[in-house]
Amino acid sequence: MQRAGLIAGLCRQVSFPLRGLNGGIIGRYVADHVYIERGRRVVEDVKSEYTAKLPMYRWKKKAMKDNYGHEIREIT
Repeated sequence: MQRAGLIAGLCRQVSFPLRGLNGGIIGRYVADHVYIERGRRVVEDVKSEYTAKLPMYRWKKKAMKDNYGHEIREIT
């Protein structure tokens, strides 16, 4: 996709610190892929149906939205 010009700035295994209400780091989310598509940053993760339902992943997904405003694009 990058060679075809559909995306830019492809990075793999990008780590995001997750902050709690007091501003301290309370966890970390590692995205499988991060890239720019049509001028917007995309955070992408490959998940099975099982792992996408795990409480820890669901918490991290919500924390990414709260901390960074990013919806995680899930690939199953």
